Amino acid sequence: MDALNVSFENILNTKDASAEAFGDDVIVYTIKNTDEQQPLDASMPSIRIDAVTFILCKYGDISFTVDYKNYRLTKGMMLSLSKLHILDDIHMGKNFEGYGLIFSEKFIMSIVEEIQIIKKLTTSSRTSPLLMLENDNMQLITDIIGHIKRGIKASDHICQKELIKNEVSNFILEIANITYKTRYKNENDAYKEDSKDNIIQNFIMLILGHCKEQHEVSFYAKELCITPGHLSRVLNAFSGKSAMKWISDALISEAKILLRKPGTNIQQISEELHFGEQSSFSKFFKKHTGITPIEYRNKILESQPI
Repeated sequence: MDALNVSFENILNTKDASAEAFGDDVIVYTIKNTDEQQPLDASMPSIRIDAVTFILCKYGDISFTVDYKNYRLTKGMMLSLSKLHILDDIHMGKNFEGYGLIFSEKFIMSIVEEIQIIKKLTTSSRTSPLLMLENDNMQLITDIIGHIKRGIKASDHICQKELIKNEVSNFILEIANITYKTRYKNENDAYKEDSKDNIIQNFIMLILGHCKEQHEVSFYAKELCITPGHLSRVLNAFSGKSAMKWISDALISEAKILLRKPGTNIQQISEELHFGEQSSFSKFFKKHTGITPIEYRNKILESQPI
């Protein structure tokens, strides 16, 4: 199975006791690490979830890599992910507690398709997915999550679907309001942010689609109709990484995905990633990870089944 794409149905079929679900549209996880001494690392391949996902930290901390950028959530921080994001390297700190909310895309679109400002904020969250909630907003959001959970349990309610949709609508509207007030202080800020967001968003779309065969910054800059220098400055300001580092990280992520798949040898992976010679790919991989592709594959085989 392709380790990269996880459907809403996959998650629904593998949800554990901590999850509450409504039909094919809503899953709410209560996430806890009750060990006071040990953090938890989730050994998993890089994935894209074909759904709209929110991760909220109530206590402690949790970190992961999203689109090759590291994020660490502490109390009051929320991460919003679309199906375009790549998620990897989950690390849950001791005493972490939070929520994970996963909504099918069709369910969310039935709520937001008529509201233009939410469409705009949904687009910007692809490039700036992290949101900090003040105490009053944190309480508001956790209260709404509680309402969603109670709606899921109210199976005898004659309007259960409408009840849940109403609470999810409240959740989305409040997140949109907090996001707008946090990111846009005035219209000029909004204009400048939109310009940068468009470059970053389009670059991410390009890199997700072309990083296997296009390894040079000049290709992406040309597609975006800007100079390589301008592209790197925008990306550095956004993530602290140059365009070349983004490309390298994307290639490493794709390489790790391929190395986890059975039935592929190193030469085939090298060719799929357009390195030509296996030695060039192996040298590149070791430079960026500290180990060879063979060593990485053996490490994965030892730790978990592929």
